[in-house]
Order: sequence, then structure tokens, then C-alpha cells
Amino acid sequence: MDISPVKPTFKAMRAAYVTVLQGQQGKALLIGSNSALFLAGDNLYHVVVGPTGKVEVDDAGCSSPLVWEEYLGCWESDEDPEATVAAVNSPQFIEVGPEVKGQIAMLTYPIAMANYRALLEQNPGKALRLDKESNGSAAALIDGEVCCLLVGPDNVADLSFIGDLMPEAWGIGGWHSEVEETQHAIDHPVFVDIRH
Repeated sequence: MDISPVKPTFKAMRAAYVTVLQGQQGKALLIGSNSALFLAGDNLYHVVVGPTGKVEVDDAGCSSPLVWEEYLGCWESDEDPEATVAAVNSPQFIEVGPEVKGQIAMLTYPIAMANYRALLEQNPGKALRLDKESNGSAAALIDGEVCCLLVGPDNVADLSFIGDLMPEAWGIGGWHSEVEETQHAIDHPVFVDIRH
């Protein structure tokens, strides 16, 4: 690939990582001296690479825009965008055993809420779709809080009903345990207008 180092976005880099990793079953893409990414289904996971070159799963989890420096266009751990895009333009892979994929941490409520906040702060005045249902729900920043809005059949979020995204609705790895749908809303964000 040939990704430009001129202020790449998290979304563009995530798409590039997925493209590079497709067809690389059992492998992770090195993105720094001690970090790597691997693909499992539609989910992109970040893992630590130990001093021996083996993947460690203690701090592993889904890739997140929380550690992306939007104003620079690179990961917080990278010196500059050139270092970030180098992982895609000149990819290097390491082996990831099947036991690693089974140990990857599931998305948690606090991490999901932090991801929603980061995505919404980057898209002011918009709501983030949480599901694919025609009359589904969306997250929005209302007075500095991440809240839930209903999305009408016209695909516009409605301020007439503001609810909480309550931890009680969180199951194992997602809302009502819908792991893939919950992660998909973060990895492939869809923003809609808000009706005032």
C-alpha cells in the first residue's frame, strides 16, 4: 500500500490495517517496536509484543480512537504520522497462535462509553448509531454526557427522548451481549443528524 503521511485519520488507518491483514490468518501486523494488530472477524485487536517477539494478551483489546492523536494523524505512541503509515506501507507480520485469539479481552462498558465520547467529540452535533435497526438507537453528547437517543425511520436521532446508556443493559462484551454489533458501531461508526 501507499498511504500518505499527511494527517491520516483513525478511520483511514483502520481501513488500511484491515486491508493489509485480510488473507493473513494467524498473523499480526507490527505497528511499532512493541505493538501489533490482528484481525478476528470484523474486529481489529491491539496486542503487546514482548521482548521475545511473542504476543502478550494481558493488555490486549479492540483498537480504539482513544489513543489516536487526531491533530497529528498518528498513534500517541508514534513519533509522527510517517511512523504510523510505515506499518502499512512496509508491512511486517508476526505469528499469533489460536490461544491468543481466545484470550483477547472483550469490550467493556467503560471502554465503550469512552470510545463513544471520543468519536462524538470528533463529530460535534451528530449522533452515533448503535445498531442497524431502522428504528434503533444512537449515542449523542448532551450537555457533556453520553446519552441515548431514538433514531426514527428517517434515520434522524430525536431529542424528544433522551435516555441513559445504563450499565444494566450491558452484557458480556456488548449491549445485551451483542458483541459484534456493539464493536461494529465503534469500528465502523455511522453518524446521523439530531432533530432538535
